[in-house]
Amino acid sequence: MRFLCFLLVGLACVEEPEEVIDTGEPDPDCADAQLVTYNNFGESFMTHSCQGCHASTAPNRFEAPEDVTFDDLDSVWEQSEVILAVASGDAPTMPPQGGVTELQRTKLIWWLRCGEPGL
Repeated sequence: MRFLCFLLVGLACVEEPEEVIDTGEPDPDCADAQLVTYNNFGESFMTHSCQGCHASTAPNRFEAPEDVTFDDLDSVWEQSEVILAVASGDAPTMPPQGGVTELQRTKLIWWLRCGEPGL
């Protein structure tokens, strides 16, 4: 019974990522952000850290959802909020094998939170 209660309490604590509301005001975290784009960071990062499982052509997707693919720039921007929710913050879960530095995570945030969509 205790296990069931613990499990139910644990499940109740799982939260959905917060929706980002565009107020038209600049993001205060972006004030000091470097210029990060697909060309100078994103393409390499996605290729080396994400597409091993999240490319539609990956030989073994390691149970990555079929609808979560990052084959090109447009697909990354379409899913940017999901990417940020699982690959940044205090306890990122992606990539599961690790190997991503804090600087790379910061650049990912700068790119997807502060950059121009599509760049």
